[in-house]
Amino acid sequence: MYRVILSHLPYVHSEHTWQDITGYGLFTTHDPKGDTLYGADISAHPKFQRKGIGTMLYNFRKNLAIRMNLKLIVLGGRLFNYYKYANRISAIEYTRKVIEGK
Repeated sequence: MYRVILSHLPYVHSEHTWQDITGYGLFTTHDPKGDTLYGADISAHPKFQRKGIGTMLYNFRKNLAIRMNLKLIVLGGRLFNYYKYANRISAIEYTRKVIEGK
């Protein structure tokens, strides 16, 4: 799976949330005239992982930005469901608990 959105970010390190940029994953905030390619999601089915598919998708994303003459590619990661616990534990603690299966 591969999803991107075009957006305008005021500067390279502007603070934003995944929800704000993607319209809570609905991509309603896509701006066809945006100057930034925001990599919202990328994944390969576990059966097809470790076969270079992720690398191909990242390279496609880079080449798309070049072809469209975009200023930036912004990539980020998010901790799935962390928002439910963010007011109680740190991201590092949350990650440790996920790894431990808690």
